[in-house]
Amino acid sequence: MEQIKIQPITSDDFDENIKLHNQEISHSHWMARKRPISREEMRNFLDFLHDQPDSIYLVAKYEDQLVGNIYALPRTEDLLNHISLLSYQVHPEYQRRGIGTLLMESLLQKIRSENSNIQILFAEVLQENIASIKLLKKFSFSPAGILPEGVRISLQQYDNLLFFYRRIEVTFKRN
Repeated sequence: MEQIKIQPITSDDFDENIKLHNQEISHSHWMARKRPISREEMRNFLDFLHDQPDSIYLVAKYEDQLVGNIYALPRTEDLLNHISLLSYQVHPEYQRRGIGTLLMESLLQKIRSENSNIQILFAEVLQENIASIKLLKKFSFSPAGILPEGVRISLQQYDNLLFFYRRIEVTFKRN
């Protein structure tokens, strides 16, 4: 989709970003959260992200509408800060149009072009989230394990939580 623009999140994207997150929360369990994200929680998260070296938060826009996002949040511990948690989502009406691919390509390019300290991307995915698993495999993420019944969908229903990782080719490391 040539009209899709991938760019860093800005304050202008704040309300649409919350709406996208909360829509996903209310219509599925992919985010492993049941209650909506408040403005304060999102503000605190984005402030925290902003304060973390090497963190990245990108949004996908189609005709000025926010239709997806992706972020990499590095671990804060000294011996683990080369590992970054990966999370992404695409608006349900815009799925299967290559937006997830564009987001992932843009994130990987940004990591490489900024000589980031991120060397490993790590993702947690529900076993039934086939589209997400396919996207990760498309970008050479490797399985790292499984936590049986790691996500409780309801009192009687569980799903396995899968872990994937990808090493990033490092051409230059900052000290």
